[in-house]
This record gives sequence, structure tokens and C-alpha cells, in this order.
Amino acid sequence: MKAPLYEVKNKLSEYVHIAQNGEPVEICKHDKPAAYLVSCETFESKSDSAARLFKKRLDLLNSRYPVSYGLTDEDVRSMESGRKSDFGYRTVDL
Repeated sequence: MKAPLYEVKNKLSEYVHIAQNGEPVEICKHDKPAAYLVSCETFESKSDSAARLFKKRLDLLNSRYPVSYGLTDEDVRSMESGRKSDFGYRTVDL
């Protein structure tokens, strides 16, 4: 479904309801697509798919062009699992 921005602003709750029912809303500004309104479920499934694809491509690049940054295998496993490492940060599982 397409809707102009001014209309979405005036009837936001209606368009949120439409998106929650599984129909994405294409929000247009000056007759050009500017944004999409989708349900949380749709957004999360698309985000997970994109993250998996990114990780797959990164793994392929790393296998073709290995680069050492002084990390041990244990450091890499720690970062991949999302555990707190000696570096003091947490990673997000892809």
C-alpha cells in the first residue's frame, strides 16, 4: 500500500494497524518512496536475513584473504559467542 507522508502523519495509528496485519506501507514524499512502515515481525525477520548474509559474505572474504590482527582463536570464539572478552566489549551474534 502507498500513502503520502502528510496522510500517514494524520492517521498514524491506522497505518500502524495496517502494518501490524502484515501489509507494508510505502510512505511517499513528493510522490517518491521515502520510507516503509512494516510490522516488528517483518522487520526482525528481514534484519536477521541481512545479518546472516553479511556474515556469510564476510566469512567468504576472510577465507580468501586471511588477515591477522593478533587475535587468537580463543579471542575469535569469544567474540563470536558474544561473551565479554579481554577487550571489554560485547559483540552481537549475527
